[in-house]
Amino acid sequence: MYEILFLVDNSELVEGVKSTWGLSILVKSPSEKLLFDVGPSFSLLTANASKLGEDLSDVNTVVISHMHSDHAGALKAFIDFNPAVRIFLPASPLSPHYFHANLTYVKGWLALSEGIHVTGPFPSFPEQALAILSRRGPFILVGCSHPGLTSILKKVVEETGVSGILGVAGGFHVSVSKELLIAAEYLKTLSPSIVVPSHCTSQGAIDYLKSELGECVVKGGVGLRLTI
Repeated sequence: MYEILFLVDNSELVEGVKSTWGLSILVKSPSEKLLFDVGPSFSLLTANASKLGEDLSDVNTVVISHMHSDHAGALKAFIDFNPAVRIFLPASPLSPHYFHANLTYVKGWLALSEGIHVTGPFPSFPEQALAILSRRGPFILVGCSHPGLTSILKKVVEETGVSGILGVAGGFHVSVSKELLIAAEYLKTLSPSIVVPSHCTSQGAIDYLKSELGECVVKGGVGLRLTI
């Protein structure tokens, strides 16, 4: 079983937390406590975590989707706060070179722990996604989907050999466009149980996904908790 909690996002779903342009998602399993992205502000990240009852001092892994400041801005401060943490960055000339013993530059599909993988960066853009291989199928976390949501989903399907997914959550980086129509049609073929557009996904795109995919589409925001 995996627990997923939005700590940083453009909107909030519960009282007492703050939103900002950025993304950070906490993933907990019996063997892993992982942050997917850290957002732009360390103080906001830790304040929201505290309000939501989470202690980040024992996070053992941080995966950064890509190096834009709204996803990685708090990384240096987080390393200072938790120097033993493992860091996984997409291999790219854009990725900074931190002097950190537990830093890995990911070049391709990589297992982080049992059931948790990263895709590695894509040729079109140095961004990676996280794939949680639950009993009900892969659940994919995306940062901004700069390589294209469809490309990311196809990569996970190719690597895992599945015919469907449990779901996908994060920034889809789309408005109402041809790219969105293609992504929605491909998502239909994967029969997801939950789709969580957030961060850089326009409201028009969220509305379109709801019209095409139905009740499985749930808007993301700080405080959203999922158990998969």
